[in-house]
Amino acid sequence: QPSSPSWPPPPANEILFVEAYSDLDALQRHLVRWQQFLTQHEGLFVPGANKNPFFLAESLSRVAGFVRPGACDR
Repeated sequence: QPSSPSWPPPPANEILFVEAYSDLDALQRHLVRWQQFLTQHEGLFVPGANKNPFFLAESLSRVAGFVRPGACDR
């Protein structure tokens, strides 16, 4: 268990995916894999609009911090 849990604690049956992409092209390439993943595992997600899994996308700008060398080299 982490020494400083997030607050409020997430529900026990909730998983949060956090992903970052170097640019819009990288995101679009990933969406092909995401669609393949959903085809195989869509029953594991809470339904959202149009019976697709609930999905929230946000565009953020880095204000501080760093990216570990090699983290985006895939």
